Amino acid sequence: MTFQQLQFAVACDSLGSITATAHQQFTSVSNVSRALSSLEQEIGFQIFIRSTNGTITTPRGKDFIRHASIIISEYDKMRGIYTGDNRLSFSCASPPLPYTAKAFTRLFNKYCSEDRIDFTLFEGSFQDCCSRVMLHMASIAIAVIPQAAESEHRRILEDGGLQAFKLISLPYYLKFRADHPLLASQTADSLDLSLLEAYPSIDYQCGSYDCQPGIYNYNNKIILNSRKRLHTNSMDYKISCLLSTDGYSISLGRLGDKEHEQGIDSIPLQSLAGVYYVKNKGVKLSKQSVEFIEFLQEELLQA
Repeated sequence: MTFQQLQFAVACDSLGSITATAHQQFTSVSNVSRALSSLEQEIGFQIFIRSTNGTITTPRGKDFIRHASIIISEYDKMRGIYTGDNRLSFSCASPPLPYTAKAFTRLFNKYCSEDRIDFTLFEGSFQDCCSRVMLHMASIAIAVIPQAAESEHRRILEDGGLQAFKLISLPYYLKFRADHPLLASQTADSLDLSLLEAYPSIDYQCGSYDCQPGIYNYNNKIILNSRKRLHTNSMDYKISCLLSTDGYSISLGRLGDKEHEQGIDSIPLQSLAGVYYVKNKGVKLSKQSVEFIEFLQEELLQA
């Protein structure tokens, strides 16, 4: 078992692909594949199930990756302490929230005059972000948890050895372009949301735990999901679809700067979600993590 094999395994678990791992690690696909196969043969069980669509980590593989991630994290700390490369470090994993990016920028600007810093902001789904904390690849994660699914999400976090602390509850907003056909005959304040059923819904592609909230009208009657759906894996794509189709989207908080500048309107819904920060149980937050959370709270209070 070599340190490089551990690096390949952790990267493959995070990226879900041997090809993507090879690109990230600046090596060949065959080299990564051979190293992982040799590692699995040595330990006597499969870490990954391989398919044409990528890799899936097995349950025993998840335990192995957790240990490997801790080893890699401790190696990085030792290298910093004993080689003089002792950088200030902070890493956060978050869904696509403008408030997170603003808080991260504020934290970076506070420390940018330091000689050595290593800050990372990762964007992904609820499951991706929490996994990075579990595997010690992120200091903290930010999680958006719909009120209706709070107990399920908390169970998932506890099963993974994580703790979640609520920062704020925010309403979901319906968003569409300012000249959407629905607004031709109705005002935003009196919009009949049941009419949305005929229009495509647009979402940022997330994991299985990032479900859209129920959409309610002002009489608390649930509206069925749209029969037409558009899925994107980029916030820029999502905004482009909103501006160039008759679709709508649902997201947390008011308009982001980019949305507002490009002519997207929003209407608050009755559904709420909590914004949490997530950390490993028993792990003390660093000074930078505490400061980031304070900055994030300030940004969220303006949402």
